[in-house]
Amino acid sequence: MGSRCAQGKAEVLGGRDIVVKVAANMSAETEFVRALGWLEPLRAYPRWLVLVCVAIVAGGLLALVAKPLKWGLYAALAGLLAVFMAGFAWWLEQ
Repeated sequence: MGSRCAQGKAEVLGGRDIVVKVAANMSAETEFVRALGWLEPLRAYPRWLVLVCVAIVAGGLLALVAKPLKWGLYAALAGLLAVFMAGFAWWLEQ
């Protein structure tokens, strides 16, 4: 029984948490597996469907993040142009 615990056999409890029985020096791996327990219900769906849904969600998040970043870049470039034009106008008056 002790050897099975040392090998890291996983058990699903209540369909939500994964608890791994491992040696005391492997507690970091136990926490990692426990953190990914919320992904376990996705195994009931076909892999291709999960991948397509993840790709769609990732694309949507990328689009939501890219729009403000693009407009922020445009604003920064316009501000830089205004600073250079003001500096050039000041230099011409010297």
